[in-house]
Amino acid sequence: MKTIYTLILTLPFLLISCGQQEAKHDLGLTQLLKKKDSLQKEAKKINQQLVVINSSISKQHGTFKLTNINVAKLESTTFEHFFPGHADVIFDKNVTITPELAGELKRIYVTEGQKVRKGQALFSLDLKTIDANIKELRSNLSLAKKLYKKNKALYAKRIVPEVTYLQTKTNYDALQAKLKVLLTQRSKAKVVAPFSGVIDEIFAKEGEVKSPGLPILRLINDSDVYAKVMVSERYIDKLQRGTKVLFKRVTSDTEYVGKISFVSRYINSNNRSFVVHIDPMVRLNKIQLNPNEVLNVNIRDVAKENSLVVPSKLVQTDLKNRKFVYTISTENRKKGEAQVVKRFVKSDMAYRGDALVIEGLKEGEYYITKGAKSVQSDEVVKIKGIDRK
Repeated sequence: MKTIYTLILTLPFLLISCGQQEAKHDLGLTQLLKKKDSLQKEAKKINQQLVVINSSISKQHGTFKLTNINVAKLESTTFEHFFPGHADVIFDKNVTITPELAGELKRIYVTEGQKVRKGQALFSLDLKTIDANIKELRSNLSLAKKLYKKNKALYAKRIVPEVTYLQTKTNYDALQAKLKVLLTQRSKAKVVAPFSGVIDEIFAKEGEVKSPGLPILRLINDSDVYAKVMVSERYIDKLQRGTKVLFKRVTSDTEYVGKISFVSRYINSNNRSFVVHIDPMVRLNKIQLNPNEVLNVNIRDVAKENSLVVPSKLVQTDLKNRKFVYTISTENRKKGEAQVVKRFVKSDMAYRGDALVIEGLKEGEYYITKGAKSVQSDEVVKIKGIDRK
């Protein structure tokens, strides 16, 4: 007993004495590095001795309590890694409706926010000039038709020369063609919806005179919506149609799942990027997006099945910059107790708090989740709970 306590009290003084003696010597870098390794080995031996001493104290007096830990079972899963970006929402069916002819805006048949079907009337123009021209032309055409029929009959009897007959025929045909053009133009006085959708905005008012090309209203349909993002060329071989995408709206923290619908092969020489289209799956996600809305996206570039993954915070680094994870061994231990095992690991990738372990751990092992920062290798600990990842 006394020997045990003497060892505990003596160890700190031995370390202090050692440090004071070494401080007196001006050692070179090589000697310092060797001394550092030597001291680290000594520290490890001392820690192992302390574990034995603490265990002995626990058995003889029952005053020393084992460190409580929680563990989790290491199971294979799919590790995913994503890279961020910003995408613009684009509607394929997003058009501004304009008149093809000049005229007074006679009537608007719809209101903003109204759903319309394909072919439904949207607005009409008052084409007074065209109407007047049609009326006049029909009168002239009636006369031209009579003259044509009369001269045709006379020419058949060789009463009038051929040139007279041909002149009346040409005039009649020309008036018919002109009437056809005017009637086609007149039919465009009433403008209809080119597809089913929603009236997003109305720009004009009834009574205003509009020229061809001036906007009257905007019609949209979100059945063909996608998000466009520019991606660095470094990812061009990692993305394909169907690749998983996570995205959020700037107005919400809710994260949705989408997928890539198109990957361009053309790399822009100015910014070394290429175009990717994302299908936000608005029906499945039950969301309503808006044209030109910005989405915060995370595009998957890595997906490894049957991978071993642990929380990044549990991957520690020693003085030699080696990564390790504390696991446990229950061999030859009481029920509820275990011995800490230090496993050196290789982990070259992490995402959202999860680290991909490519070497050093095996499926089925238990690693310490709670209390990992408070234990040491070979220490005997008490298992308080099993966490489920």
